[in-house]
Amino acid sequence: MIKKHFFTIAIIAIVLGLCSCSSGSSTEISDEVLEQPEDVVTHSVAVFSSDDAINPKLIEDGFTDVLKEYYDDRITILDDNTQNADVIFCIGEKALANALHVTSETPIVFSEVMDASKVLGESYESPEEKITGINVTGLEATPDIASQLSVIMEITKNLNQVGLFYSPEDAVAKAQNKIMETYLDEAGIAWKEYILPSDKYKKALSKATPKKKKSKLPKPKKIIKMACSECSALYIPSHSSVSDYSKAISNTAVRSKTTTFGGDMISAKHTLASLHVSESSVGFACAKIVVDILTNGRDVSTTEIGNISSLSSKKVYNKDIAKLYGIDFPKSFTEVHSPDINSDNPL
Repeated sequence: MIKKHFFTIAIIAIVLGLCSCSSGSSTEISDEVLEQPEDVVTHSVAVFSSDDAINPKLIEDGFTDVLKEYYDDRITILDDNTQNADVIFCIGEKALANALHVTSETPIVFSEVMDASKVLGESYESPEEKITGINVTGLEATPDIASQLSVIMEITKNLNQVGLFYSPEDAVAKAQNKIMETYLDEAGIAWKEYILPSDKYKKALSKATPKKKKSKLPKPKKIIKMACSECSALYIPSHSSVSDYSKAISNTAVRSKTTTFGGDMISAKHTLASLHVSESSVGFACAKIVVDILTNGRDVSTTEIGNISSLSSKKVYNKDIAKLYGIDFPKSFTEVHSPDINSDNPL
């Protein structure tokens, strides 16, 4: 379900300085303080969030916090008033798709979208710089995969082969795996892909298979056990269907002491380690883009889409799982907990 909130923002006090809105400019802006404006200007910002986003409330809170800081905490929530929105902020692919149906003119800034071109239904006007040429810009959620591999190498003593999971219809997982494979090849580390079919794929396969012939798919338990026996580390892509198997993967991997890396904070609840970009920082970054649009008239159609990989991240490890591995993590890692891990119950 998509929820809509609409904010009226009265610009009365201090506005922080923003970078100039040149064609194809970066989504990053400065924090220099500008002089107080003489006139009172009122803007409305609509916030759309959807259930395919990870921790949308935290992103929305970070977004709102920045707006409060910039606009002296003067925010009013309006109900069902899309026509008066000066900017729309979307959290999630479904939210972005919904906003595109609502308007083709109002500037849209998005987050929690892996590939905006997929939602737009067309390639970027400028693929090299990821410029849409229409009323859309934002931050894509593709992680820093090179840094992810660095963490995998750091937590795995004898890294001989990395297992990469995906479901055949999951373009998000396959795209990340492809990038990871490139980095692994460059590092001289072997890799192998394993199919963990999503419920969506199973249903599609069942419909496509004649009733007299039953579709044969290897059981997830068998696939995971095979991956654990053949690999010294396992990789779960971010925002992918594989996250649904993260607990099963971790519970099995613990028994063979195969290290596990979760690409997002859903899978990180069950894996040994992960890289985390704060949801609040994503909200902060998107709010600054919105402020630049409202204050400096930045043209979203010529603004390059950014990526969360440009934001600072922290290495995290699961303390409960680390105990089962007998691994002591350095202070450069932040600990999280997962009380439901059970190494005696693989699936």
